[in-house]
Amino acid sequence: MNVIANVQGRGFDIVDSLIEMQDPDNDLSTLQAYDVDGSPLAKLPEGSYTGECGAADVVTNGRRLLITEFIVTVPAAGINQATDSLQLTAWDAKTGARAWSVTPVPSSTDRLACQAYDGNLANVSITQDGNWAVLLRSTTSVAIDLRDGHLYPRADLLGTLGNYVVVGTDHTYYAGHPNTATMTIPGDWKTLGTFKTGNADAGTVSIGGTGQLAVTGLAYDDATGAGHSTVSTPDGNEIISVVGNGPSGIPLVINAYELPSAHLLWSIKTPTYYTDAILAVNASIALIERTGNDHGDVEYMALNVKTGKVAWSQKIVGAVVCALTSSQILMNANNQLATLDATNGKQLSYKNGSDCPHVVGTGLTGVGHDGKQVLQILNP
Repeated sequence: MNVIANVQGRGFDIVDSLIEMQDPDNDLSTLQAYDVDGSPLAKLPEGSYTGECGAADVVTNGRRLLITEFIVTVPAAGINQATDSLQLTAWDAKTGARAWSVTPVPSSTDRLACQAYDGNLANVSITQDGNWAVLLRSTTSVAIDLRDGHLYPRADLLGTLGNYVVVGTDHTYYAGHPNTATMTIPGDWKTLGTFKTGNADAGTVSIGGTGQLAVTGLAYDDATGAGHSTVSTPDGNEIISVVGNGPSGIPLVINAYELPSAHLLWSIKTPTYYTDAILAVNASIALIERTGNDHGDVEYMALNVKTGKVAWSQKIVGAVVCALTSSQILMNANNQLATLDATNGKQLSYKNGSDCPHVVGTGLTGVGHDGKQVLQILNP
């Protein structure tokens, strides 16, 4: 059982993946959608989708949709082998009515499976505005218009970035021979802007692997040390990236780029003997952690996402950023949970509690859970 959130903060969903032990082909999974106040909405009954493939919750054209995958298996019949196909279906989150259904992976003898350990839709990335998705499987590369389910196959699809579908190259990286990522809209596939991508040459942008090429909201998990070099603003109009490679002798900078043109908006150099990490981003600020390479001073800075100007900065000892919404930062410091005003860094409140709540996804939904309860951590 997993909790996923609507990326625009409109509510959340319980994805209950359940398979009958005596009959593994009998999928008993259900999905329950909830409004932002916790009121139950539509429920997808058993047999509606394949639970291990997860789900997505988006708003497109003002309509909240639940996107699911269903692996359709036709058993072997004598000399005829078993076949699998994959259906993608959109359901109205309020009523449960089917909005559209398509088959991006047609029937074949290739066996299909999913392992959506976190409840999110497997092998699919979605644009920030909820209009487009990209499905990438070993034999399938297709963009999907989430407004009507129209399919746009293309071999060089990489995923999504901001509000745009991305095509380009994903070959083994060599210094001096970066990959490319081109923003486009399926259909006419017009080139809207192109980045050189990689992590070892000056001027290249380090984005994620194929799929969702830049997250928004909380971008760094201090507990695991996992982070993202590039993040997207919630409206999908800008990305902010740590560019360069310190160990290779290329100075680090923080760059902001306009989407989809890839035009450089602003750039800030990281001081010598320091390392910058992007912790989180909302519509107004990018929260940066600047650490001395001797692991001494740690400074938290909020940069204006449009101009790169420092909105505020302060040194906080032994802190961990738990969550960011459109207006507040939840931070663990001195074995307490402190709430800061994101616009000026001033502390609003604090309380006892040494552990960060589990934030659902990386977005700005303010939804989290502790294994027993689903809660809205901060009002976004």
